[in-house]
Amino acid sequence: MLETDLPEIYKIDNVFEFKRLFEVLIAETGDYFGVDKFSGEIELAKNTVKRYLDVLAQGFLVGDVKSFNKSLRKAGRSKQKYYVGSPNFYTAFAGLRGDSMVSDLYSKVFETYVFWLMKRLYNYLFFYYKDKEEVDFLGTNNPLFKNLTVLEAKFVNRVDSGDFRVIRSLMVKKDIKNAFILSLDCRMFDLEDGRRVWALPAPVFD
Repeated sequence: MLETDLPEIYKIDNVFEFKRLFEVLIAETGDYFGVDKFSGEIELAKNTVKRYLDVLAQGFLVGDVKSFNKSLRKAGRSKQKYYVGSPNFYTAFAGLRGDSMVSDLYSKVFETYVFWLMKRLYNYLFFYYKDKEEVDFLGTNNPLFKNLTVLEAKFVNRVDSGDFRVIRSLMVKKDIKNAFILSLDCRMFDLEDGRRVWALPAPVFD
């Protein structure tokens, strides 16, 4: 598909760099991706990198999420992450590289799975980033970005209060009553003002 189908359909001449971009996105699934930095590293025009990203997205090989901003104009300049189209891609790629950090591998696979789960449930999906603090996902089906679902993906056996300090702050700021941490745990935390954080296995949330 990478070597023949997509290059033929979308008239991609530099198949090597096209594949290289996809391999970078696999290795860095869920990480920040900067078009300027990548285009400089491989000496490829920014517009070409953007086009390759669009082709990969149209082929359902990657999906993207931007940082939350109520201004659509500013959203176009927001930080951006890409997730590979299937957790299996990352597992296979990490295995080929001989990665030994099993916990990191599982965390990336799990977050990628949760991203596609959220992508299926919500028309508008973002992550929250401010002052170096982050929440994995904000989802809503409201075009005015109201009624946000706040969600963090954590591949841990047990969730404790230290795992949702940033979530708690965001809930107060956005007046959100319920937030979710998808993990291996299953319990509920009562916060102030009737707010609650639910730790749930991903299949239960689905």
